[in-house]
Amino acid sequence: MTINEIFKEIEYGKEYCLFEEVKKSLENSYDRENDIFYASKRIKDISKKVALNEEDEKIVDRIINKCEIVEDRLFAETTMSPSYKKLTAATLYEECEKIQNKTKKRGDYAALKGAEALGKIIATTKYFVESYLDDKTVLKECDNLQFNRFIKDELYNIEQVL
Repeated sequence: MTINEIFKEIEYGKEYCLFEEVKKSLENSYDRENDIFYASKRIKDISKKVALNEEDEKIVDRIINKCEIVEDRLFAETTMSPSYKKLTAATLYEECEKIQNKTKKRGDYAALKGAEALGKIIATTKYFVESYLDDKTVLKECDNLQFNRFIKDELYNIEQVL
């Protein structure tokens, strides 16, 4: 952390500085010219900042790969059938639910590395699915209230910026 960052945090508050960091990352992941939010880029940024275990890393990689496939189709303006969109949305939500299932037991949640980052990844994926694939597909809420708060906070930030 630099001196300027410390002074900004003192002057504006920690929440404001965190929001500005998220805002900058989201703006870097959004292509205004083509009106495409590159969720894969945002998820990569989040996952780089935290050390995930191998199993979680594989899940995140699968989410990134699926998002990249859809983003490439959006960029190329390739039409996607409704069934393809639903199937892709279901696949992405299935990966998110694998992460959410790890938060059900208190012991598993305590051992989970980077819970806040994983919540941000789920929120980013949820926004991407609702915006570009299928807004009718619903991601089940997690039983862990703290993990839900991470997801809701990130969704709020995304909606404020984009």
